[in-house]
Amino acid sequence: MCEISVVVPTRNRAMYLEKFFSSLARQTLSINKFEIIVIDNGSTDGTKAICQKWSENFKNFKYIFDDNPGLHTGRNIGYQQSVSDLIVFADDDIAAVSTWLESILNGFKKYEDVVLIGGNDIPEFETDPPRWVEELWHDISGNSEKILIDYSCILLGNQEKEINPYYVFGCNFAVRKWILDETQGFHPDGMPDELLCYRGDGESAISQYIIQNKLKARFLPEASVYHNVSSQRMNYKYINKVSYRTGISAAYRMLREGKIIGLQCEIARRNLRLRIGRTYLQNINYMKEKEVIRGMKFLLVKYKKNKDVKDWIHRKNYLEDNGKVPNEKRNC
Repeated sequence: MCEISVVVPTRNRAMYLEKFFSSLARQTLSINKFEIIVIDNGSTDGTKAICQKWSENFKNFKYIFDDNPGLHTGRNIGYQQSVSDLIVFADDDIAAVSTWLESILNGFKKYEDVVLIGGNDIPEFETDPPRWVEELWHDISGNSEKILIDYSCILLGNQEKEINPYYVFGCNFAVRKWILDETQGFHPDGMPDELLCYRGDGESAISQYIIQNKLKARFLPEASVYHNVSSQRMNYKYINKVSYRTGISAAYRMLREGKIIGLQCEIARRNLRLRIGRTYLQNINYMKEKEVIRGMKFLLVKYKKNKDVKDWIHRKNYLEDNGKVPNEKRNC
C-alpha cells in the first residue's frame, strides 16, 4: 500500500537527479509504501532518460511531462496526481538521508495534530564558499539553530520539536494532503525571468494558512536532506537575484491581501532604513535590501499598470490549467 508520495518538479537538472534517485533507493522505508512523481517542466537534456532508467528501481514511479513554466505548476500537478494522504515535496538537487521517508511517515502517524514536517536542510557546497557567505547565516535562537535563507538551508539541531511552519522549506516539505485541498494548492513560484511579474509566494501561503488556523508543524532530525549549493551560486549576482525575487514575493503577498497602501508604506520604511543604516549595515546586507526594495517596486508598478497582472494576483487559486499563464498574457 502506497502511504506517502514524493513529488519533485524538475527542468534541465539531469546532473542532479542521479544523486536524488540514489538517495531514494537507499530509504529504510519499503519501496511498496511510497511513490515517486517527477514532473518535467520542459527539459531538453537527459532528464527523461534518467527517469526511465531509475523507474526500474521503484515499484511506484510516475514521469509526467508538462512544459508550463513555474515551480508551482509542477507541484500542483504532483499534488493532484498523488494517491497518498501524505505528500513530500522535494527539490531535484537534494539527497535525502536514509531515514527520510520512514521518519516522516511515522511522524505523521505519531502526531495526529501535526500537518507539516521538515528536517535539517544541510548545505552541500560544491566548492568552498567565499568568506562572505558566513555573513548570510542568521541565528534563530541561542541553541546553534541557524538559517541560510538565500540557499534554502536550515540547521535546527538533532532533537524533535514543534517549529514555525516558515522553517519548513520547499526543498523538503512534507504535508498532509487535506491542507493542500484547503489552500487549493501552491501559489506561483519559480517563474522564469520573462514572467517575473507573475511570481507569487510559493509554499509560504501554505505556511501562513497553518499559522492562521493554529495548526502545527514539527521538526524531525531523521527527516533531513543535503541541499546542493552549486559553484555558480557563489557570487553576488546570484544573491541579488534571490533578493530581488524575495521582494516580488513579499509584494505579491501584500497585494493579494489588498494592502496596496501598506506595500507603499513598507517600501518607504525600507528606503528610510536603508538611508539611515547605510553606515552600519554590512555591505552584503545593504546590497540585498536594495534588491528586495527594487523587487517590491517592480511588482507594484506592474500591478497598477497591467490588468492581467492584477487579475493574476487576485486569482482564487492556481489549480485551473495547473496555474499556467495564458500565452496572450505573457507581457511582463
